Amino acid sequence: FETRLAHWWWHRLEGGRLNIYSSTMPLAIDAALLVQARGSDAVAVSHSSALNPLLVGTDQPRTGLRDRGDFGESYEDLRNRLESVVLDIEASVDPVLVVAHASPARLLRAYFKGIDPSLCMLPATTPETKALADSVPAVLELHPKIGGGWDETIYMI
Repeated sequence: FETRLAHWWWHRLEGGRLNIYSSTMPLAIDAALLVQARGSDAVAVSHSSALNPLLVGTDQPRTGLRDRGDFGESYEDLRNRLESVVLDIEASVDPVLVVAHASPARLLRAYFKGIDPSLCMLPATTPETKALADSVPAVLELHPKIGGGWDETIYMI
């Protein structure tokens, strides 16, 4: 995954600057550092535990945004945890690459696309949720639209 992500991004970067925000999970750190190595001084990397996957507790499915299951974390807890990352992304003047697992990626997508977060956390039945399913490596690219909102493209890597 790390090599495919670095190769994909390097072709999009074209020598420009980049801010990377990654979770503190080993695979995400490795991927972020590999992309940084390809971009050298033009790439800044920050690692944040706010981007770590949902703390599940048990394998019971969540029934809503506030459901924590047994000793786990709710989607609302995760959404609150992501607030500082959203502020950093919005404040960036350079392109941003977020390296995270499916649950934080789905909630970030919901925020930027103005989608009800509970709809993004449902089982993978739409092309968008399938692309951000737990076992599928993908890149979700968002571009701001004039007048507000975001266009998205999903790349399977």
